[in-house]
Amino acid sequence: MAASVPGSAPDPMPGQGPVPGPAAPLRRERLLGPIDLARARGLEIGPLAAPFIAREGTNVLYADYLDADGLREKYRADPNVDISRIVDVDVIWANRPLAACLPPGTVVDYVLASHVMEHIPDLVGWFQEIAAVQPPGGLVALAIPDKRFTFDLLRAPSRLGDLVDAHLQGLRRPAPWQVFDHHAHAVRLDDFRAAWEGRIDPAALARHADAAIALHCAEQARAGVHLDVHCWVFTPRSLMQRLGELAALGLLPYRCRAFYETEPCAIEMLLVLERCAEDFDRAAATASFADRAAGVADEIPARVLSLEARLEAMRRSRSWRLTAPLRAMGRSLAGR
Repeated sequence: MAASVPGSAPDPMPGQGPVPGPAAPLRRERLLGPIDLARARGLEIGPLAAPFIAREGTNVLYADYLDADGLREKYRADPNVDISRIVDVDVIWANRPLAACLPPGTVVDYVLASHVMEHIPDLVGWFQEIAAVQPPGGLVALAIPDKRFTFDLLRAPSRLGDLVDAHLQGLRRPAPWQVFDHHAHAVRLDDFRAAWEGRIDPAALARHADAAIALHCAEQARAGVHLDVHCWVFTPRSLMQRLGELAALGLLPYRCRAFYETEPCAIEMLLVLERCAEDFDRAAATASFADRAAGVADEIPARVLSLEARLEAMRRSRSWRLTAPLRAMGRSLAGR
């Protein structure tokens, strides 16, 4: 059983602001480049007030665990969400398998979820329910936070045993241990660039909540309250390792089609999965993740980071944008 689907609102912690990542056109190309949006049937999970895929000119359905009115009520007091822009929800995916929530016979060519996967209590079941409505070759495009540069900085990467346990329990809402770990270890990280440059003193980071509050939240979860938290945390290498291990167990019917590590001064990884055939080759699927894991270095030299951070800050500056036409003209003249 998969989890209910949270809206992809800004994560429920202070100090993050807009999600920094690749420039929008590049991000879109990496996630959706091979897809004919005008013809393919798509599903965007958790679009909330900022859908990645517009309805106009596409064949997309929007999914969430509440309808639009329910989401507006949930986020009414959240300053990070403009509730007037919350989109109509086509598919309410909560306590039933995805196939039962879609119109009968619906086949989904691609699924997109931006900063949603980490919220799903039963990640294995979530992928399996998506796979059940996709043909072989169907794609799943994901943007996933890199825990090294978010409020999850001090949390340990998620373990295979916990992913399997959550699946065997068929979790539909975050379990007490997931809620406790989130609240007990999440920190206030106001400057993610400092994490990139190695200027973070873990001991000096303020916790979002103390252990007593975390315990209270876990008790609420045990009583049946749905508390939206990061159930899973990953680095680039641990993400590839865990997905490869799930594929080896036959629990993940996907192979890695493309993976983009977290860019300097960004906080997210981009991943595209491809649906395998029903009798898929576990070894081949596992290798598609293992090969990526082998090429990923979670430790980045601080000296290089500092330079890259300064370059990225310059590219994002107002003066850099204003002088873009002059640089383009210079390149054009140089090419004559």
